[in-house]
Amino acid sequence: MKSLLLLCFFLQAEESIPRADRKLYLNAAKECEKAGGLVASSPAEAVQILNSLLENEAIRKRECILRIELQPGTYSRKYNFFPHQFRGRARMRLAEKADDKEYEIDLLRKARKDFKESVRLGLPTSKALLEQAEKILAERSKPEKPLPPAFSEADFRRTWESYIRRKEYGPALKYVEEKGSALPKERRDYYRAETRRECLDMVSTAVQSFQGNLLDLETISKMNDLVFKRKFKLPEKIDLVEHPPAYLWSLSVRETLSRFLEGEEILDDLFRLAIAAVPLEPGGHFQSMENFAGSIVGKNIAACAAAARDAPLPERNALRKKAKALRTKWETFEADLARATRDRSSPLERISPPMLDAKFPVEWEGRARLFSEFVAGAREKNPDLALERIEERLTRLKTGWKTWSIESRRSLLRFQIAVGATRGFLSGQALARIVGDQRRRGIELKSLNGSFEAEEFGPKIQKVFNALRKS
Repeated sequence: MKSLLLLCFFLQAEESIPRADRKLYLNAAKECEKAGGLVASSPAEAVQILNSLLENEAIRKRECILRIELQPGTYSRKYNFFPHQFRGRARMRLAEKADDKEYEIDLLRKARKDFKESVRLGLPTSKALLEQAEKILAERSKPEKPLPPAFSEADFRRTWESYIRRKEYGPALKYVEEKGSALPKERRDYYRAETRRECLDMVSTAVQSFQGNLLDLETISKMNDLVFKRKFKLPEKIDLVEHPPAYLWSLSVRETLSRFLEGEEILDDLFRLAIAAVPLEPGGHFQSMENFAGSIVGKNIAACAAAARDAPLPERNALRKKAKALRTKWETFEADLARATRDRSSPLERISPPMLDAKFPVEWEGRARLFSEFVAGAREKNPDLALERIEERLTRLKTGWKTWSIESRRSLLRFQIAVGATRGFLSGQALARIVGDQRRRGIELKSLNGSFEAEEFGPKIQKVFNALRKS
């Protein structure tokens, strides 16, 4: 095996994959490498992996050595990307273990086809493998003994059942059509129906298991790749003769969740999948997608509101805009759902909607009026009494300021310091005493990254702010 791979490195041309296709080919190269390592120990699993690769029409570079651009001018290690050759070798391995001759020959023919395609695509090491496959196929195709004088349904059924046990429903149905011609029509119809029934039963069981793992996005987000593949395993389309809507929908869900684990945004896809699940209800398909979408919308809106509490105005406006866009998406989904369920005979079971009206910070609207009262109070016969009233109002306002914007909270603190300092000067206190009395508020203003510029309150009050800024 090692010598064969070394020979490939010397004889096979390299293909450099640009960064734009990095993700597609890096995943494909790793899967192909994994399949190559399974050829000897688990050839059936190797074939399954390679079937998925070769069905992907977006992968155009095949039977070559890949170098994948990871960063500008930086490439990955070299990958032997020989999916046709690897699948041919895996099928040869399966043929060695086959206990049914027709199944063995079918595998050898498929292996020969893979090697031919590999040679056509320019992989020289596949020529020897092609010759070996043709030689073995020619030998195994020779009749070992005369055909039995009469058709045996018992023998026919044993072969058919071997396909069913392996969950190879496509080959099983093909076997019925090709080898069941000697059966009476009603018996052929029976085997056709049984093949489809077995296929549907298996798919139904797989989809139910799949559905049972659609718990919540937080749980899914913590799954590693191995756990995700085990939890959301579905049969491959190539092995089936029936593709019920719930199965095709589950394939789309799995692909969407896979992108979610890679960090992609999937909200729009979840809305689409929820609408697509309406005809599948009852069954929980719709509710799972609605739950996923609702959790994203609700958590993101709540996160926007939480982040806005200490955010400056431009960032706060951006967060409001983001939350509004999320609300609009949910409202659009509700409208689409209403159209999709208009003709349903029974109401669709729904989950509780997400919280769309998270509270964003509000502005302190009474500051200008209170400032005017502050200026007027300083001119009264008993200014300390007027300022005391203002200070009490500021204290009451502060008890509810958690819902205020950060600019409003800073403004209220500056106002409290100014009023307190003014009362101190009116009572004849020294600057140091006033600064000491206001130090706690100064520390709180610093914690809010507030400004210590207070020229609007006059030069004496600015001295207090200057001292607090340095303390």
